[in-house]
Amino acid sequence: MFFGRSEELLQLRHWILEERCRLVGLLGIGGIGKSTLAVKLGLQIQSEFEVVVWRSLLNAPPVEEQITNILQFLLWALRKEMVIPESFDGKLSKLMECLQSNRCLLILDNVETILAGGQAGQCRPGYEGYGQLLKCIGEVPHISCVLFTSREKPREIVPLEGERAEVRSLPLKGLNPTEAQQLFHQKGQFTGTEREWQLLIEHYGGNPLALKMVAAGTQELFNGRIAPVLKYVEQGILIFEDIGDLLEQQFQRLSAVEEEVMYWLAISREPVSLTQLAADIVTFYFKRLCTFSN
Repeated sequence: MFFGRSEELLQLRHWILEERCRLVGLLGIGGIGKSTLAVKLGLQIQSEFEVVVWRSLLNAPPVEEQITNILQFLLWALRKEMVIPESFDGKLSKLMECLQSNRCLLILDNVETILAGGQAGQCRPGYEGYGQLLKCIGEVPHISCVLFTSREKPREIVPLEGERAEVRSLPLKGLNPTEAQQLFHQKGQFTGTEREWQLLIEHYGGNPLALKMVAAGTQELFNGRIAPVLKYVEQGILIFEDIGDLLEQQFQRLSAVEEEVMYWLAISREPVSLTQLAADIVTFYFKRLCTFSN
């Protein structure tokens, strides 16, 4: 079941159909709804393209294998001669020819699986060809669009994107309270005050997957009552273990600097300015350096 995301859908449709962006990224933490949104968008705009191709990188297939697979489908769908070059560069050139001569929509899901966790968007060893693929799609003019989903931004697209560029990325936020309550009520009946709903949804950042887990657990353990869940939340007690796993997966993908920022945000516990955060981190490293020197 799909909830909300009307603004995001409008933005993506505008980028792809009106501004003719050739490479668009959907970015966000696991469970935030990237794949679901990509499916919804694809269904809405498929009639604007000659061919729509969806491929998941969940199992991290080798790049040449994936490009060959995509080419086979494109050439068949476009009724073109099934001639696929043997070299990687040849396959990439052939793919770009298809994207230049025909209006195609290519959706690549779970791109984070080919990225090296802890290295800020860098491809895993042996998967550098995917970086070359994204860079080529973003740089070389064509009439198609490649939409990808990822938990982090591949570094190859950073210098290519911009408000007036044909490469864009959309960070996904959580559902708003109204949308989140609709998600809950698909699971059954729930009771809670407006304030309780707001606190619960804010605590889980509006993350659809997390909220589905919470909804199921609330029904099973508390007969749909929100108040008992908040009591555990206020005490810092984790009662839905799968959510901890979800956050741990995301944390494992952070670089050393990003981990440090997260630690200091946790220590602060309250909103903190970038200036103060930077000062805390610099002071910490300076003190540690002095300790090592002594």
